[in-house]
Amino acid sequence: MCPSGPRDSTAACAPRSSRAYSDPRALRCRSYPSDDEGGYEVEEEDDDDRALQSPISDLEEKMRAHELSASASSFAPSPSRAEVEEAAAAAQLERVQRENAELRKNLEKPAAPYAITTSARIYGCGSCAAHIGMEEDVVSKEFCGSTGRAYFVNQVFNVNLGPVHECVFKTGKHVIADLLCANCDASLDQRTVVGWKYLKTGVRSQKYKEGKFVIEEAMLVKLGWGTSANE
Repeated sequence: MCPSGPRDSTAACAPRSSRAYSDPRALRCRSYPSDDEGGYEVEEEDDDDRALQSPISDLEEKMRAHELSASASSFAPSPSRAEVEEAAAAAQLERVQRENAELRKNLEKPAAPYAITTSARIYGCGSCAAHIGMEEDVVSKEFCGSTGRAYFVNQVFNVNLGPVHECVFKTGKHVIADLLCANCDASLDQRTVVGWKYLKTGVRSQKYKEGKFVIEEAMLVKLGWGTSANE
């Protein structure tokens, strides 16, 4: 109802100010066009509304698809105990094989040759300079090998024994084995004979040679001797 006052049935309520619309009674007095005056006009959606509706629809479709996927995965059968144990065994086998491969690679690497630290005068291999013997172990320098002068020594280092064979010397028949530089054999992949080892002798006077070694001077290099070394 309009506020109190004379009512004119042919006149609509006069529009009020914005302040008057804060009164609920004033809002009820607003006039609206009737059906015979043309009715309401329907506003058409502008481009901004259509642009906003498109991403919203896409987002709703994605959320619906995600819910369907999650629902389907929740009904997926869980692996059996046998399958879990088989997968664990396969993973453990793969780990062991990987560790074995690393270990095999480390074992295949050639070991560093032994370095003599108890002597200042060392005989090294002429090819790779690996330490073969030292001056303190030389018993005699009056031996002769296939390349000339040789040294009779008590012990040697960084050598491997070659094939065993018989050899006839001036002192009689002896069973010997070639001395091969171990570092050349492992690192350089070559065969370097630096002397031989007496294994057995048939001459009684030569028994002292058994178990001892001969290294040939031509196959060696002197290490740490200095320029004033006395042979």
